[in-house]
Amino acid sequence: MADGGRALLFWNRGETPARIGADWTQLGLPATTRLRARDLWTHKDLGRLSRRYEAEVAPHGVAMIRLQP
Repeated sequence: MADGGRALLFWNRGETPARIGADWTQLGLPATTRLRARDLWTHKDLGRLSRRYEAEVAPHGVAMIRLQP
């Protein structure tokens, strides 16, 4: 994103709930980077996170998170 942030989209194509996550290193960031997180579906701030984000995603559901420096 233009401000240096990232967007994560987790899509569960399965028939059962799934725990899906991403490490900061998978995003090309150092693991120690702290990012502000916001759930774009629930419109809730999730605080400052480091290392990774995980979400429980419903069957055929999505979770979308915005990460900002």
